Amino acid sequence: MSEANFTPRAGWCRMRNGDVVFVELNPEDEEWPWKAVHRRVGAETVERWFRPCGKWSVVVDAVHAFDLVEYLGETLPEERKPETAEAYKPRAGWNRMRNGGLVLIEANTGSNARYWPWIRVGGAMHDTWRQNGQRAACGEKHDYDLVEYIGETLPEEPEQPEPVRRQVGGDHYMTMGLQPIDVMESVFSPAEIRGFYLGNMLKYTMRAGRKPGSAASEDIGKARHYAELLESYEQKQKAKGE
Repeated sequence: MSEANFTPRAGWCRMRNGDVVFVELNPEDEEWPWKAVHRRVGAETVERWFRPCGKWSVVVDAVHAFDLVEYLGETLPEERKPETAEAYKPRAGWNRMRNGGLVLIEANTGSNARYWPWIRVGGAMHDTWRQNGQRAACGEKHDYDLVEYIGETLPEEPEQPEPVRRQVGGDHYMTMGLQPIDVMESVFSPAEIRGFYLGNMLKYTMRAGRKPGSAASEDIGKARHYAELLESYEQKQKAKGE
């Protein structure tokens, strides 16, 4: 039976978000003739009501994660039970979100802590997560869901070598005993050196994506590298008092 003409029946039904609930008649309300107790991992248990077509939302044409979309039967055989992976359990400290970002969380002591027990350190009341690390109230996957515990502190990133000891696009300069940049910085004037770095920043930015055989990302990387070289040069000049 397609979702378009789905009609709930008493028994086990699947909601749009994949959760399975036991649906019963709700004789007290003709507009909402079906009801079910919804138990979700890591969240509160609530009773939900549904329209004759299985819709959960008060907006008739709305599509919602709690809509009933499939009738499973009066009983729920073992093979029909939904497969639920062990819920992630956040811990105070650094956690990785589904989108790859890192966030520092702590126990929520605010008025909404019963339903949202984790909060971003220094965050607002709405910057919270459920017991299982979910961000969305409806139980659907969200980019900000917590999925991995990193630790109380972040691992230190390896220190990057000086810009002059790195190269974007090959290693031909790195194999030289003395690099051209070393020679230029020793014989050119500060104004000439700054002009060289600024000119290359402009050149690689303007040609990005236009030179055959040269990827735009590589040219942008080269432009950024020259910006780093200029910044490093300015720091050395400042240290020398020039």
